Amino acid sequence: MGPATEDWVAKAEAKGARLYGSRLEPASTAQTVRVLDGQVIVVDGPFAETKEQIAGFDVSSAPTSTRRSTSPPSTPWRVSEL
Repeated sequence: MGPATEDWVAKAEAKGARLYGSRLEPASTAQTVRVLDGQVIVVDGPFAETKEQIAGFDVSSAPTSTRRSTSPPSTPWRVSEL
């Protein structure tokens, strides 16, 4: 997590706007679990064939008027969807 994100997390938590959040594991550790005829099958993947990946998530609660002030920081490589 970079300094801008760490700063945002601290401010959002101080305001009570950030309920929960976490980084996600890298795509290289992904596994798919299926149950077929009562047998559990675990395989590597799915593998993301995309230029975009989700690095983490946050659950926030804020009135509409304060959402912009509690939005995560954006960078050239990051998109925040509210």
